[in-house]
Amino acid sequence: MLITGCTLISTSAAIKIGTEGVGDFRNIIVSNCAISRSNRGLSIQIRDGGNVENVKYSDIIIGTRRFCPDWWGTAEPIVITAFDRDENTRAGHIKNISYRNITCVGENGVMICGTAENKIENVVFSDVDVTLYKNVKVGLRSLRYAPGS
Repeated sequence: MLITGCTLISTSAAIKIGTEGVGDFRNIIVSNCAISRSNRGLSIQIRDGGNVENVKYSDIIIGTRRFCPDWWGTAEPIVITAFDRDENTRAGHIKNISYRNITCVGENGVMICGTAENKIENVVFSDVDVTLYKNVKVGLRSLRYAPGS
């Protein structure tokens, strides 16, 4: 799959792999995109058994902002999470993810979270710049893993 040359704005995640994915996501390239005024920029969230492998992000500009304290997600430009949705559902694994030449400006940093059972492996950052700023209207920075967490 190739995603290129897009200009995106989202109150959720501008480009998201998962959450409700029982099948696998493989060999995805995202390049030459601009994301602005979005709650999250690039998101990989696995909860339902699907695996994510061989994803390449390059030449992307990301601008994030929080919408309100109750919104899940807190203006992270890059998010990778792997958690079981519930006691009956096992998340898949995430591996071989690369970020190259990415510029981020937003209210929160990069978030990568998994567990011993839900592994995240071989994530590479090259020429990634993250600039943080505080929006006093929304409040303190925090992390929210939702959905399913």
